[in-house]
Amino acid sequence: MKDAASVVRRKRTEEENERRRIEYERQKQEKERSRLEAELKEKERIRIERANIWESLSGKLLFEINEFNTQSRKKGIYVIHCVSDNRLYIGSSANLLTRKSQHLSGLRNKKHHSYLLQEAFNELGESNFKFYALQLIDENDLFLRDRYKDEAEKERALKKHVKSVEQSFLNKYSPAFNIEGDTRGRRHWEGNSKYWGGYRRY
Repeated sequence: MKDAASVVRRKRTEEENERRRIEYERQKQEKERSRLEAELKEKERIRIERANIWESLSGKLLFEINEFNTQSRKKGIYVIHCVSDNRLYIGSSANLLTRKSQHLSGLRNKKHHSYLLQEAFNELGESNFKFYALQLIDENDLFLRDRYKDEAEKERALKKHVKSVEQSFLNKYSPAFNIEGDTRGRRHWEGNSKYWGGYRRY
């Protein structure tokens, strides 16, 4: 009798353990299913959000930056657009065409300061990225409005103005490829350099 009771208890224990294992696997699968559903919903939300941002921004583009457009050599705010998923990078430069060449050089050599942009470039290829001018900067317009004591004061005013314009675009569109706090993409103020009359974006 003792042996029979022991066998019954052991069998019940095994059955209970198996029931618990099955329930654990069921819960695990349910959690994974929920996670995947949430992930898909979030991806769709981001896709729609980026599409809406690009739709809003695309109407403000001045021109595509290329060597055939003389305005491409002017100072201004620019955007890099990833055609496949509408991710963006926004920056500023004293020469838009030169800055485009710098970006492409870094990307082609896998040395771009934005690792997010570099990863996308590596995966999607150069043909998926377009460069556009968002706003041209004419320091003469700024200086005609106000009077400045000397060149240094002018340079400070120009630096402040450009930072303000660029930041307004960054705040409004939250570009996915811009990395906050990345010192390799920060702005530098260099006295009487030819960039921005003292303002240079690396």
